[in-house]
Amino acid sequence: MSYAEFVPHPGLRGWVKCLWTIHEEPSDDIQEIWPDGCIELLFSLGNHLRIQSDGTAVPIPSPAVLGLQTGIMRVRTAGEVRLLAARLLPVGVPDWDPAELQSLDRKIQPLLASPDTESARSLLESWLLEHPLALDELAVTLRTLVENYGNISVAALAGQRRLSVRQLQREFHERLGISPKNLSIVLRFARSWSVLLQNPDISLADLALELGFTDQAHFTHAFGALGGESPRRFAQIFGKTSRSYKKRKSSSA
Repeated sequence: MSYAEFVPHPGLRGWVKCLWTIHEEPSDDIQEIWPDGCIELLFSLGNHLRIQSDGTAVPIPSPAVLGLQTGIMRVRTAGEVRLLAARLLPVGVPDWDPAELQSLDRKIQPLLASPDTESARSLLESWLLEHPLALDELAVTLRTLVENYGNISVAALAGQRRLSVRQLQREFHERLGISPKNLSIVLRFARSWSVLLQNPDISLADLALELGFTDQAHFTHAFGALGGESPRRFAQIFGKTSRSYKKRKSSSA
Protein backbone atom coordinates (compact mmCIF):
# COMPACT_ATOMS: atom_id res chain seq x y z
CA MET A 1 0.00 0.00 0.00
CA SER A 2 1.25 3.46 -0.91
CA TYR A 3 -0.27 6.21 1.26
CA ALA A 4 0.53 9.92 1.07
CA GLU A 5 -0.86 13.08 2.68
CA PHE A 6 -0.70 16.57 1.16
CA VAL A 7 -1.02 19.99 2.76
CA PRO A 8 -4.12 21.72 1.38
CA HIS A 9 -4.25 25.05 -0.44
CA PRO A 10 -3.98 27.98 2.03
CA GLY A 11 -7.56 28.93 1.23
CA LEU A 12 -8.76 25.56 2.53
CA ARG A 13 -6.77 25.21 5.73
CA GLY A 14 -9.56 26.43 7.99
CA TRP A 15 -11.66 23.36 7.23
CA VAL A 16 -9.60 20.88 5.18
CA LYS A 17 -7.06 19.03 7.30
CA CYS A 18 -5.29 17.41 4.36
CA LEU A 19 -5.69 15.68 1.02
CA TRP A 20 -4.55 12.09 0.78
CA THR A 21 -4.08 9.32 -1.76
CA ILE A 22 -3.74 5.56 -1.58
CA HIS A 23 -2.62 3.06 -4.19
CA GLU A 24 -3.55 -0.42 -2.99
CA GLU A 25 -2.35 -3.53 -4.79
CA PRO A 26 -4.65 -6.60 -4.87
CA SER A 27 -4.93 -7.99 -1.33
CA ASP A 28 -7.36 -9.87 0.89
CA ASP A 29 -6.24 -8.02 4.04
CA ILE A 30 -8.93 -6.37 6.12
CA GLN A 31 -7.99 -2.89 7.33
CA GLU A 32 -9.29 -1.18 10.46
CA ILE A 33 -9.85 2.58 10.32
CA TRP A 34 -10.03 4.34 13.66
CA PRO A 35 -12.31 7.34 14.33
CA ASP A 36 -10.34 10.55 13.92
CA GLY A 37 -13.09 13.15 14.30
CA CYS A 38 -13.00 14.06 10.61
CA ILE A 39 -15.23 13.73 7.55
CA GLU A 40 -13.88 12.20 4.33
CA LEU A 41 -14.83 13.26 0.81
CA LEU A 42 -13.69 10.16 -1.06
CA PHE A 43 -13.17 9.28 -4.72
CA SER A 44 -12.16 5.76 -5.67
CA LEU A 45 -11.07 3.82 -8.73
CA GLY A 46 -11.61 0.10 -8.16
CA ASN A 47 -13.61 -1.92 -5.64
CA HIS A 48 -13.31 -0.50 -2.14
CA LEU A 49 -15.47 -2.53 0.25
CA ARG A 50 -16.84 -1.82 3.70
CA ILE A 51 -17.26 -4.82 6.01
CA GLN A 52 -20.64 -4.81 7.75
CA SER A 53 -21.21 -6.06 11.30
CA ASP A 54 -22.58 -9.34 9.89
CA GLY A 55 -19.39 -9.90 7.88
CA THR A 56 -20.83 -9.03 4.47
CA ALA A 57 -18.90 -6.63 2.24
CA VAL A 58 -20.63 -3.75 0.47
CA PRO A 59 -19.01 -1.38 -2.04
CA ILE A 60 -18.18 2.15 -0.94
CA PRO A 61 -19.47 4.32 -3.80
CA SER A 62 -17.51 6.98 -5.59
CA PRO A 63 -17.93 9.74 -4.73
CA ALA A 64 -18.74 9.23 -1.05
CA VAL A 65 -19.02 11.57 1.91
CA LEU A 66 -18.03 9.44 4.89
CA GLY A 67 -19.43 11.09 8.00
CA LEU A 68 -18.05 11.14 11.50
CA GLN A 69 -17.15 7.64 12.65
CA THR A 70 -18.33 6.53 16.07
CA GLY A 71 -16.51 3.20 15.92
CA ILE A 72 -13.85 1.30 14.02
CA MET A 73 -14.64 0.83 10.32
CA ARG A 74 -13.36 -2.31 8.60
CA VAL A 75 -12.59 -2.22 4.88
CA ARG A 76 -10.88 -4.31 2.25
CA THR A 77 -10.20 -4.06 -1.46
CA ALA A 78 -11.10 -6.34 -4.35
CA GLY A 79 -8.30 -5.95 -6.84
CA GLU A 80 -6.23 -2.83 -7.39
CA VAL A 81 -7.66 0.36 -5.87
CA ARG A 82 -6.67 4.02 -6.11
CA LEU A 83 -8.20 6.51 -3.69
CA LEU A 84 -8.21 10.29 -3.48
CA ALA A 85 -9.83 12.10 -0.58
CA ALA A 86 -10.09 15.35 1.30
CA ARG A 87 -10.08 14.97 5.08
CA LEU A 88 -12.42 17.64 6.44
CA LEU A 89 -12.47 19.07 9.93
CA PRO A 90 -15.99 18.94 11.40
CA VAL A 91 -16.41 22.72 11.41
CA GLY A 92 -19.31 22.90 8.97
CA VAL A 93 -22.00 20.84 7.31
CA PRO A 94 -21.37 19.19 3.90
CA ASP A 95 -24.45 20.06 1.82
CA TRP A 96 -23.05 19.68 -1.68
CA ASP A 97 -25.31 18.94 -4.63
CA PRO A 98 -25.01 15.18 -5.40
CA ALA A 99 -25.16 15.95 -9.13
CA GLU A 100 -22.15 18.26 -8.83
CA LEU A 101 -20.22 15.61 -6.91
CA GLN A 102 -21.02 13.04 -9.60
CA SER A 103 -19.82 15.46 -12.27
CA LEU A 104 -16.57 15.97 -10.36
CA ASP A 105 -16.17 12.21 -9.97
CA ARG A 106 -16.43 11.69 -13.73
CA LYS A 107 -13.55 14.15 -14.21
CA ILE A 108 -11.42 12.65 -11.43
CA GLN A 109 -11.80 8.99 -12.44
CA PRO A 110 -9.52 9.09 -15.53
CA LEU A 111 -6.96 11.15 -13.61
CA LEU A 112 -6.84 8.55 -10.83
CA ALA A 113 -5.79 5.96 -13.39
CA SER A 114 -2.53 7.89 -13.85
CA PRO A 115 0.48 7.05 -11.64
CA ASP A 116 0.81 10.78 -10.93
CA THR A 117 -2.18 11.98 -8.89
CA GLU A 118 -1.20 15.66 -8.94
CA SER A 119 -3.78 16.56 -11.60
CA ALA A 120 -6.55 14.81 -9.67
CA ARG A 121 -5.54 16.55 -6.43
CA SER A 122 -5.39 19.93 -8.15
CA LEU A 123 -8.86 19.42 -9.59
CA LEU A 124 -10.28 18.45 -6.19
CA GLU A 125 -8.64 21.44 -4.50
CA SER A 126 -10.04 23.83 -7.08
CA TRP A 127 -13.52 22.37 -6.64
CA LEU A 128 -13.34 22.66 -2.84
CA LEU A 129 -12.27 26.29 -3.08
CA GLU A 130 -15.43 26.95 -5.08
CA HIS A 131 -17.66 24.82 -2.80
CA PRO A 132 -16.80 25.57 0.85
CA LEU A 133 -18.65 24.00 3.74
CA ALA A 134 -21.75 25.79 4.99
CA LEU A 135 -20.39 28.00 7.76
CA ASP A 136 -23.14 29.24 10.06
CA GLU A 137 -23.87 29.36 13.79
CA LEU A 138 -23.56 25.59 14.03
CA ALA A 139 -20.11 25.86 12.46
CA VAL A 140 -19.05 28.16 15.31
CA THR A 141 -20.16 25.54 17.82
CA LEU A 142 -18.36 22.79 15.92
CA ARG A 143 -15.14 24.79 15.74
CA THR A 144 -15.27 25.33 19.49
CA LEU A 145 -15.62 21.57 19.98
CA VAL A 146 -12.73 20.82 17.61
CA GLU A 147 -10.40 23.42 19.13
CA ASN A 148 -11.04 21.96 22.59
CA TYR A 149 -10.69 18.34 21.40
CA GLY A 150 -14.22 17.73 22.66
CA ASN A 151 -13.31 18.78 26.20
CA ILE A 152 -16.20 21.19 26.78
CA SER A 153 -19.64 20.51 28.20
CA VAL A 154 -22.78 20.42 26.09
CA ALA A 155 -24.33 22.95 28.46
CA ALA A 156 -21.45 25.37 27.84
CA LEU A 157 -21.79 24.95 24.07
CA ALA A 158 -25.52 25.61 24.24
CA GLY A 159 -25.00 28.61 26.49
CA GLN A 160 -22.63 30.25 24.00
CA ARG A 161 -25.54 30.50 21.55
CA ARG A 162 -28.26 31.04 24.15
CA LEU A 163 -29.86 27.71 23.31
CA SER A 164 -31.18 25.06 25.61
CA VAL A 165 -29.30 21.77 25.73
CA ARG A 166 -32.29 20.09 24.09
CA GLN A 167 -32.31 22.63 21.23
CA LEU A 168 -28.61 22.07 20.57
CA GLN A 169 -29.02 18.30 20.69
CA ARG A 170 -31.88 18.49 18.18
CA GLU A 171 -29.81 20.66 15.83
CA PHE A 172 -26.89 18.22 15.94
CA HIS A 173 -29.11 15.22 15.25
CA GLU A 174 -30.95 16.90 12.38
CA ARG A 175 -27.89 18.28 10.60
CA LEU A 176 -25.04 15.96 11.60
CA GLY A 177 -26.73 12.74 12.65
CA ILE A 178 -24.75 12.65 15.89
CA SER A 179 -25.28 14.14 19.35
CA PRO A 180 -22.89 16.80 20.70
CA LYS A 181 -21.96 14.42 23.53
CA ASN A 182 -21.04 11.61 21.12
CA LEU A 183 -19.06 13.98 18.91
CA SER A 184 -17.16 15.11 22.01
CA ILE A 185 -16.39 11.47 22.82
CA VAL A 186 -15.10 10.84 19.29
CA LEU A 187 -12.93 13.98 19.32
CA ARG A 188 -11.40 13.08 22.68
CA PHE A 189 -10.77 9.53 21.48
CA ALA A 190 -9.12 10.80 18.28
CA ARG A 191 -6.93 13.16 20.28
CA SER A 192 -5.95 10.41 22.71
CA TRP A 193 -4.76 7.89 20.12
CA SER A 194 -2.99 10.64 18.18
CA VAL A 195 -1.03 11.59 21.31
CA LEU A 196 -0.30 7.94 22.12
CA LEU A 197 1.08 7.35 18.62
CA GLN A 198 3.60 10.15 19.08
CA ASN A 199 4.30 9.67 22.79
CA PRO A 200 3.57 6.06 23.81
CA ASP A 201 5.25 6.52 27.19
CA ILE A 202 3.05 9.41 28.29
CA SER A 203 1.42 9.11 31.71
CA LEU A 204 -2.14 7.91 31.15
CA ALA A 205 -3.22 9.80 34.26
CA ASP A 206 -1.85 13.04 32.77
CA LEU A 207 -3.46 12.35 29.40
CA ALA A 208 -6.79 11.59 31.06
CA LEU A 209 -6.62 14.91 32.91
CA GLU A 210 -5.71 16.81 29.73
CA LEU A 211 -8.72 15.32 27.94
CA GLY A 212 -11.13 16.15 30.74
CA PHE A 213 -11.72 12.68 32.16
CA THR A 214 -12.34 12.38 35.87
CA ASP A 215 -9.59 9.79 36.28
CA GLN A 216 -7.44 7.26 34.42
CA ALA A 217 -9.97 4.45 34.89
CA HIS A 218 -12.70 6.51 33.22
CA PHE A 219 -10.35 7.32 30.32
CA THR A 220 -9.30 3.67 29.90
CA HIS A 221 -12.94 2.55 29.82
CA ALA A 222 -13.91 5.21 27.25
CA PHE A 223 -10.91 4.38 25.05
CA GLY A 224 -11.68 0.67 25.13
CA ALA A 225 -15.33 1.27 24.27
CA LEU A 226 -14.34 2.83 20.93
CA GLY A 227 -10.99 1.17 20.24
CA GLY A 228 -11.57 -2.32 21.58
CA GLU A 229 -8.40 -2.31 23.66
CA SER A 230 -6.76 -0.32 26.43
CA PRO A 231 -4.77 2.85 25.67
CA ARG A 232 -1.61 1.28 27.09
CA ARG A 233 -1.97 -1.75 24.82
CA PHE A 234 -2.59 0.55 21.86
CA ALA A 235 0.57 2.52 22.66
CA GLN A 236 2.63 -0.67 22.92
CA ILE A 237 1.47 -1.88 19.50
CA PHE A 238 1.34 1.32 17.47
CA GLY A 239 3.47 3.85 19.34
CA LYS A 240 5.73 6.10 17.24
CA THR A 241 4.20 4.95 13.97
CA SER A 242 3.17 7.46 11.33
CA ARG A 243 -0.43 8.64 10.93
CA SER A 244 -2.11 6.52 8.30
CA TYR A 245 -5.59 6.24 6.86
CA LYS A 246 -5.36 2.49 7.40
CA LYS A 247 -4.43 1.96 10.99
CA ARG A 248 -4.12 -1.78 11.31
CA LYS A 249 -4.28 -5.02 9.38
CA SER A 250 -6.34 -7.83 10.81
CA SER A 251 -6.84 -11.38 9.61
CA SER A 252 -7.61 -11.99 5.97
CA ALA A 253 -11.24 -12.30 4.92
